[in-house]
Amino acid sequence: MRVECHRCRTRVPQELTIVHETQCRNRTITPTLNPHAHPSHQPYPHNTHTSQLQNHYPPPISHPAVPQAFIPPLIVPAFLSDPSDSASWRRELGQFHDKLLRKIKKSSELAMEDRRICREYVTDLKVYQNLMVYTYAHLKRCTNNRWLLKELKQKITEWRSWYYNDLMILTMYRTIRDTLKSLLDRSEIDPCPMHVSVKYTPKHVVPCDDVAVLRVLLVLCGRDYENEFYGLAHNQAQDMVDLLEEILRDPSTNRATHARLLRYIIRLSRKSGCLPCQLRLDGLEPTPMRVVEQGGSATIFTASYNHQAVAIKRSHLPSITQCRKDFVSEAVIWSHLNHKNIVPFIGVIDKDYRLWLVSKFMYSGNVRTYLEYTGRENCDLRHLAEGTAKGLCYLHTLDPPIVHGDLKGFNVLVDKRGNACLTDFGISRSDDTRQGLDSTNVGRRETLNWTAPELIFFGNSETMRVTLETDMYAFACVLYEIYTGGIPYHGENIIDCLRDRRRPSLHGLGEPITRLIEGCWHHDPRLRPKAPVVIEVLKKMKRFQLISLIGF
Repeated sequence: MRVECHRCRTRVPQELTIVHETQCRNRTITPTLNPHAHPSHQPYPHNTHTSQLQNHYPPPISHPAVPQAFIPPLIVPAFLSDPSDSASWRRELGQFHDKLLRKIKKSSELAMEDRRICREYVTDLKVYQNLMVYTYAHLKRCTNNRWLLKELKQKITEWRSWYYNDLMILTMYRTIRDTLKSLLDRSEIDPCPMHVSVKYTPKHVVPCDDVAVLRVLLVLCGRDYENEFYGLAHNQAQDMVDLLEEILRDPSTNRATHARLLRYIIRLSRKSGCLPCQLRLDGLEPTPMRVVEQGGSATIFTASYNHQAVAIKRSHLPSITQCRKDFVSEAVIWSHLNHKNIVPFIGVIDKDYRLWLVSKFMYSGNVRTYLEYTGRENCDLRHLAEGTAKGLCYLHTLDPPIVHGDLKGFNVLVDKRGNACLTDFGISRSDDTRQGLDSTNVGRRETLNWTAPELIFFGNSETMRVTLETDMYAFACVLYEIYTGGIPYHGENIIDCLRDRRRPSLHGLGEPITRLIEGCWHHDPRLRPKAPVVIEVLKKMKRFQLISLIGF
């Protein structure tokens, strides 16, 4: 549905009304544009930092001056407040466009008219431009099937209508790609060497420039169409998380862009409940399965999968509940973690409308079980503490930082070599300064014994969010479990203890570890040490132990 702008009398899509009105008040019209020409005849919109609509609208109609007192305050969308970020990304988009146009201009395989058509198509289509040029050149020069060429032209005419909506183009990326590949496959002629200038392979692998354009459009859509982007559902959301995962796995994605897109996929997958298809383990079923642990929302099994021992976390609740979204979020976060102190993630089995998270099996169980069966006197407690701290430090120093949110002894597993490994990222989230980044809430599932006081006294389970500091408080409680063997606040009224700022007794522990635990569960979150500082303290404790052993 389109509505008419009261300033410039242009009919624009309803969902872009606010954006257009904002631009209509402030923009400067480029004099070289013909506002009444077909979009394909307009120059490519370089160096714009808002929407492509900016340079394609007719000039505003002049209106009588309105007294300043009667002009309502301008509500500027958040993404327009800092245009420099979008401007740089759109400049990069324009560079890819110009690069392909130069390639077409220098092409000796295509006639002048064919080069003109290719330039027009490239201007009209924002995604898979290289694939489109190759498809057109192949159908035009290497086949005699005019029906396929006609079908290509019809499809491009249809896709042209999506030009002004980056989000619509991205949600239809799979349709565009599959259509172009289908035309190539139906041409019944192997890709010939005539079009090597397009740098295409016989397997129709997408050129790196097409991947780069998709990456830029993803960044722009997540920023410029934030509400619509994270409001995607069903098939559109599924296609988007699949594309995000594909771009994240591409080796050409730099670190800064990877961090931004990782935020996107964590938030979108949690809100939509859509799991990237790349994480699915289809066609395989683990057998036999033996129950290890049973909780309120999931059961942990052990099984043999693909000739290796695995642990399987299977949800109890059906997929239509919030439980599925939590499992999807856990799988997405876990799949992007790679550290020796993080339990390795294998994949997801979607069976009987329930998700099964598959990870490597830790034979020694959790740290509490390990200490009970091995004997505390036979274990290197400092090594277990350092391994836990290293896993937490890895999460906290990622870009974006990951908050575990449910750290406790039961979620610290021990491998064959006695290394502590973190697991259970069910309520983990990416740490971000913006409130409402995702739908993660705390309090309803997190055990009070490991819960920081600020989560209890300064909010409620619907508004408070886990932070790096609440993780450090929980880490102090894990240290208490490792060094004393007990559960923090066991048998006591936790609320009263936290209100009175009383902590579990550390009697009998050495001074270094006592000071470390007291610092980590300090009542003021700002005074708690960061994970890297904790690691340095534990390393100094190791050096002190060695010096004591050799008698210095």
